[in-house]
Amino acid sequence: MATSNIELIRKWYETLDPEFLDEDIDWRLAEGFPADGHYRGRKPVFEEWWPKLAALFDEWKATPERLLDGGEAVVTLGNYTGVAKATGRRFKVPFVHIWWIRDGKIVKFDHHTNTLLLHRIVTEPAE
Repeated sequence: MATSNIELIRKWYETLDPEFLDEDIDWRLAEGFPADGHYRGRKPVFEEWWPKLAALFDEWKATPERLLDGGEAVVTLGNYTGVAKATGRRFKVPFVHIWWIRDGKIVKFDHHTNTLLLHRIVTEPAE
């Protein structure tokens, strides 16, 4: 497994391996984000949230640009890129992710992004 919190989060972005998440992870998305909500547990994240998100996009990627070590938390500055399924719009939208780590597992995820812009990308065809 990862030797540091930064390495753990970097590997999470590379693999999306469920084993990096604590069984009872607290997964909170920004209100207004496509497929937003609050999910508790690894299973709801992968079986409820992820399919809702994937259904909205033909392509979706979260690319970390910078990871900041905050001790028990890692802050990621990055960009979402992809293509919205309903509108065909390509996008690049910045995000901030805050990952809380305990005993080598991600126990909490807080999410911040421009939800209005993403809503428009998903619902409004390009001009």
